[in-house]
Amino acid sequence: MDEATFWDLIASIDTTALGRGDDDTALESLRARLAELEPAAIHGFQERLAQALYDLDGPAYAAHAGGDDEEFIAARCHVVARGRAWHQAVVADPEQMAQTRERHCEALLHIAPEAWAERTDRDPADYDHVTAVSYETGANRARWR
Repeated sequence: MDEATFWDLIASIDTTALGRGDDDTALESLRARLAELEPAAIHGFQERLAQALYDLDGPAYAAHAGGDDEEFIAARCHVVARGRAWHQAVVADPEQMAQTRERHCEALLHIAPEAWAERTDRDPADYDHVTAVSYETGANRARWR
């Protein structure tokens, strides 16, 4: 999946619901759009998502996000869910990372497996795509030196 398509899909997230902390409502349209795609495209979305999260993995971002490793991942998900412009702004300036609990969107991590499961009529637990980069905290070694 190309970057423009990824960010177009992300733009379908309801940012009003996201701001309320209602991840399920916020991601509903994205989930539906992804479920219309072929499994390979859903994998492509997951690849782009992992890369966007990886780009925000570093101590400068973590210091401004607050919380533990899981909360840091969820905070990075929130940055991605807010869209391309916000993601680019935070990549350029880690101080833009929000430190509040309402600025988390961990559900974004599960959107590709859920859409894949809907598309293939299988269980989300069967989704076994492994991305080229890891979004786990500390995976971006260049930033954690």
